[in-house]
Amino acid sequence: MNELFETQDIWIAASLVFLYSVECLAKIEDHELDNRKRMTTYSLAVSLADAETVVEDYTTGQLALTDARSFVGSFNSITQRQRAMRHRGETSWCSPAWIRGEIG
Repeated sequence: MNELFETQDIWIAASLVFLYSVECLAKIEDHELDNRKRMTTYSLAVSLADAETVVEDYTTGQLALTDARSFVGSFNSITQRQRAMRHRGETSWCSPAWIRGEIG
């Protein structure tokens, strides 16, 4: 079973979803900050070591994306879930696989 890697960076989350598939997206959680803005945490069921490597490669500009269309699809899958969650007035979304205990 993979651990949950958490990030507030949607681009890191989209990169991990691109590399590991949308099934690794376990949770999206909004947290309200003092200034009424939101901070969103993305939890992904991937190896922490792999995630740290992706973050390092992304940060240093070394992360190569071989298929821009698939990357955009990964980003869109996250943002669509997030928009639907917010539209329903909810502050979190959990994948069915995470709820069933299959990931994370």
